[in-house]
Amino acid sequence: MKVLSINMKSATDINFSEAWELFISKGNDEAFSMIYFNHYDLLYYIGLKYSSDIQIIEDSIQNIFTYLLKNRNKLRHVTNVRGYLLKSFRRQLFLDLKKQKKHFLPNEWPENQFDYFNSTEQNITEKEELNELQQALRKSLGKLTARQQEIIYLRFDCDLSYEEISTILEISVDSCYKSVYRSIKAIKVDVEQMLVKSKNMLLMFISLLKRNFS
Repeated sequence: MKVLSINMKSATDINFSEAWELFISKGNDEAFSMIYFNHYDLLYYIGLKYSSDIQIIEDSIQNIFTYLLKNRNKLRHVTNVRGYLLKSFRRQLFLDLKKQKKHFLPNEWPENQFDYFNSTEQNITEKEELNELQQALRKSLGKLTARQQEIIYLRFDCDLSYEEISTILEISVDSCYKSVYRSIKAIKVDVEQMLVKSKNMLLMFISLLKRNFS
């Protein structure tokens, strides 16, 4: 299936909640299609952060939507469709990855393999030379744990709230706040040290942090 490029930050849950109600109450095909096509790319790109196996990612997406179709009468009301689908997909993907590889070492579990930079777009841009700021930021993000990268990605790339993230990852909202604070603090210190020789690049990075993380 061809994956279309979308702006993940533009979607809202307002119409999706209405579509969800139409789907679970009346089995409305148009409502289901709206939910499917407006969330497929989001799930796909997040799946790439855990695995490079496109087939498993696509199968996992199909598995959760097939489940929804087969169990429509058992589904409950949800106010946050995006959060519900992300949590369901994440659980399904981990299950499918574990089925593929029956024996995992603790550090090989799918939930410990989140890679912020892994994506089809990144595979293309990696062929191009990264500038100094990109290299510094990439190295710094790479030092974060898989969970820290995951939270940063969900918060700033997917524009999810701390409450949504806590539900998806099954951790407290306070833990989300602390993780983001500590991660950004570590990134700022790390990148400042890398760019200390370039005053202009350092000022640019600090400005970027203020715009995105303040």
